[in-house]
Amino acid sequence: MSARKRGIIMLAALVSSMLIVAGCGMGNAGDSSASASAKATDSTAADKEQATASESANSGSTSKPKSENLDALLGEWVRIASMGNEFYSTTEDIEYAGTMDIYVEDGYYKVDCIDNEYGYSEYYGVKLSEVSKPQYPGNDAADWYAQFTRKNEPDVSYDIALLEKDIFKLHIHSSVSYQDEETGEEIEEVYDNYEVYVRKDSENIDDIMFKYRYTNTVNVSNIREFYEAIDNNTRIILEAGTYNISELPFEQRHNENVNYYNNEETWEHVYYNDDTISAKYINNLLIEAKEGAQVTICTEDPLEAPLSFQYCNNVTLSGLTVGHMVEPGYCSGSVILINDSSKININDCRLYGCGTYGLEGTNSYGINVYDTEIYECSYGLISFYNTGNMTFKNCNMHDSRGFDMICIQDCWNILFESCSITDNVVDYESNFLIKAVGDDIKFKDCHFEGNYYDNFKYGSASLENCSISD
Repeated sequence: MSARKRGIIMLAALVSSMLIVAGCGMGNAGDSSASASAKATDSTAADKEQATASESANSGSTSKPKSENLDALLGEWVRIASMGNEFYSTTEDIEYAGTMDIYVEDGYYKVDCIDNEYGYSEYYGVKLSEVSKPQYPGNDAADWYAQFTRKNEPDVSYDIALLEKDIFKLHIHSSVSYQDEETGEEIEEVYDNYEVYVRKDSENIDDIMFKYRYTNTVNVSNIREFYEAIDNNTRIILEAGTYNISELPFEQRHNENVNYYNNEETWEHVYYNDDTISAKYINNLLIEAKEGAQVTICTEDPLEAPLSFQYCNNVTLSGLTVGHMVEPGYCSGSVILINDSSKININDCRLYGCGTYGLEGTNSYGINVYDTEIYECSYGLISFYNTGNMTFKNCNMHDSRGFDMICIQDCWNILFESCSITDNVVDYESNFLIKAVGDDIKFKDCHFEGNYYDNFKYGSASLENCSISD
């Protein structure tokens, strides 16, 4: 890759990261007193009054005193999406998302925005104007949009298009011009960020979030279709059947999101032929069995996890059976592997050996496992390192053997609730049924029965209202 191309890519990455942080607006070191005072998370009334006066006085936008179209935007709004990828999956998360208040004051439509997520992007009293044309081609919801700009961001435009009664899309648009060092040519790079807002008091906010989280739904019936469907903002519904990754020839594996690593010199993807589905940098993926269907995802490769996720966010697996088609004792790969990821949800699944562990992960956050069965694993049930905010609820973990059955190291805020841990065998005197090192690790209303071990527990885990009949 040439130095020129690498420089362009680095510039694009820098500006893109600025747009993601922008949320309700990008802060600049050169902002007026409005932005300076707003950098504190808790602005005082005096700060807001000063900010409002500054933005209102300096904004280049004008507005009609009355507009039926802009009236439809009045009220409080909350951001549920950014860049089409980072969606907030629960109503609790919304409390920390960006908010926008649109109102009328002194005969003008104005905007206040507080970005609770980042804490330093705030502005008040920016004038809002109406533009009498669609925001972008294909926007059938409205033949107009609202627009505002800020004095200290003259090259950034903020456009609001009403998509539905209680939903609008904010388009943040900017451009950067520079001169090519080799040719002297003037080059303009254009950057766009999109955010989706929903009216704060909407009763069906969860349904709205689901709709905009998964903008693409794909029905699949074989391993090739499943492999190719893995992408951002995608809901994959699997028909009944067995999806054996080992049966898919390498030349038919076409998906830039799966099974690759980056060449350190060229930054290009290098694809490998392991019999696994290893997804990277995926946001908002739902993989579920069709209602009433029996679905199995498996591999014949004993070295690999059938499913693994790295640098992924908001992935849900539902109604699946996942495991290895290998004789017991020959596996060195887990069933599901999670690394450097967040908001991974596993619901109503069956994870079987001879995988080393049913679940294994490192450096992750927000793992939720409900109504799931883990069994016949050859090293243990689960193994996690440096991971926080995990919940296992109504899970059945049984008939596995090997080392530490439940191994949790340097983890925090871990809850096992109403789980059954039965008929597992710890083969070595130096290992434990539960090895838990970390903070706030709890077993609540769990049942232990028929397990064989020399040592029941090591570390800081607490047991509350649990029964032990080993």
